[in-house]
Amino acid sequence: MASGKDDFTELRIAKSEANTETKIARLEGKLDLVISKVDGLGNIFRTEVGNLNAGLKETNENIRSVRNNSWVIAGALALLIVALIGVLPLYFDWGVHFGERAIPSAPAPNSP
Repeated sequence: MASGKDDFTELRIAKSEANTETKIARLEGKLDLVISKVDGLGNIFRTEVGNLNAGLKETNENIRSVRNNSWVIAGALALLIVALIGVLPLYFDWGVHFGERAIPSAPAPNSP
């Protein structure tokens, strides 16, 4: 009888070990799947960071272009204002009239 119980116990132990090995194999498969997904996410992350860097460089170039264009426009407007201040009085003959008002002419001497 003792040998029957021992055989049954050994069979239970063998079944338990087989179940454990099966579970370990399943866990290894799941871990491999998780690791491959994490690697895939890492690759996607690296690609997206690269795209962000390229977009950031392009944005910086655009900002630089807008700033340079703003300086050119401001300079052109300043030149236009200076030109208008210098030319408009001559064109409308304001300068002469202003000068006549500022410096009154001397009265003509009385002739005998």
